Amino acid sequence: MTPRKRGLGCTQASPINLNEGKLMNKKLIALAVASAVVAPAALADTSNVNIYGKVNVGVVYDSKYTSGERQLKVDNLATSSRIGFKGEEDLGGGTKAFFQLESGVAPDDASASGWATREGWVGMKFGSSAIALGRGKSAYQLFLEEFDLFDVALTLGLNEVDGNNKGRFNNSAKFTGDYGPVSVAASLALGENKTAKDNSSWDFAGSLKYAAGPVWVGGAVDVEERVGAAATAVDRRNYLLGVGYTMGAVSLGGAFQKAKAEMSTGGAKVQDRNSFLFNAAYAMGQSELQGGLIIARKNNDVKDSEYNHYVFGFKQGLSKRTAVKIELGHIDFKVDGKNDPTTFGVGVMHNF
Repeated sequence: MTPRKRGLGCTQASPINLNEGKLMNKKLIALAVASAVVAPAALADTSNVNIYGKVNVGVVYDSKYTSGERQLKVDNLATSSRIGFKGEEDLGGGTKAFFQLESGVAPDDASASGWATREGWVGMKFGSSAIALGRGKSAYQLFLEEFDLFDVALTLGLNEVDGNNKGRFNNSAKFTGDYGPVSVAASLALGENKTAKDNSSWDFAGSLKYAAGPVWVGGAVDVEERVGAAATAVDRRNYLLGVGYTMGAVSLGGAFQKAKAEMSTGGAKVQDRNSFLFNAAYAMGQSELQGGLIIARKNNDVKDSEYNHYVFGFKQGLSKRTAVKIELGHIDFKVDGKNDPTTFGVGVMHNF
């Protein structure tokens, strides 16, 4: 029997098979689930974002050399707390894009925290080399920190000597590269043209390091030029040479710094000092004994401006991420009658 026509070119539908309908629904559901799983995987790239940071708080006793004032406080430690975000994306051919945003955090005082106050970079990696734009520690500062073992009450770094090194550059570009035993880094910061007077100011820092077995040697330079700046502005020059040695449980370090500064206008000298730093550490499982010394010579040939800075520390690891640390520091000024400050601290440090 010929099927009954329903409209032009259409035939009457066959009766619906319920079992076939159920089978079709199951296939559609399975297809939808598979699409939900496969599609994101197909669209995903190789980018990733990591959250990291430190939470460091301790009890610190501090006596001030200027007034002899004594203070006991719960405080964010010298190695400051922070939270950061960093990630990279593989662009193929050995090239990657990356970023880093790091903010200072003060667990004991929320008003001292701020967004991206420490590091802020975006850049490209080409094999073992990288370039980045943004703000952060200069090549000089990073090299100098190779010699600082301390975290709680104070740091033992040559940038503490008269505060001559800026530390972080704003509006900067940096380059880093590792080529076998040689590591190089350079930072350049330029003015933002905020005013006609400071638009040509600039800062440069560079470092070079060579490692051979247990020994490494290197040097760094820091130049800060305030071109056309205010009469109170200061131009700075820092030069650093250092050596490190690690063998088994023993680590040793030594550095020499030449720090110079003069007024941008008129060229009057405000600083000219040589400083020496020595440190040592001895590891015993999760424990470590630490010691350090800075010998700061006369500044600008001013009598009684020299001093020695001693620091001793003990670090006890409780896990891979948590440690307790005790530190004692003392500054001995050569001039009689000047208060010699002492700092003692016990802190808990947690990395994540």
